[in-house]
Amino acid sequence: MEHERLQGNSNGRDEGFWDFSWDEMAEYDLPAEIDYVLKTTGAQTLSYISHSQGTAQGFAAFSENPELARKVGVHVALAPVAFVGSTDSALFQVASYLP
Repeated sequence: MEHERLQGNSNGRDEGFWDFSWDEMAEYDLPAEIDYVLKTTGAQTLSYISHSQGTAQGFAAFSENPELARKVGVHVALAPVAFVGSTDSALFQVASYLP
């Protein structure tokens, strides 16, 4: 409930409190998180390990924000979110059947 306290929302039931999407997390939250870690540790770069939705946020944030991308030494993307069903690429067609 820390986020609610910081936002001044006493019960978390306000619709606006939950009105956000992964692309906004990529644009605002991920850069803030990375800057916080770098400022706190004094490091110049960090390793970003992401899973599922976090991979989408990372790919979006790093492709749209080159300055942010330079702060990440390595991005380990575990189980990236992807849909390849409508592609014509033979490689992606075969890969879509792999476990």
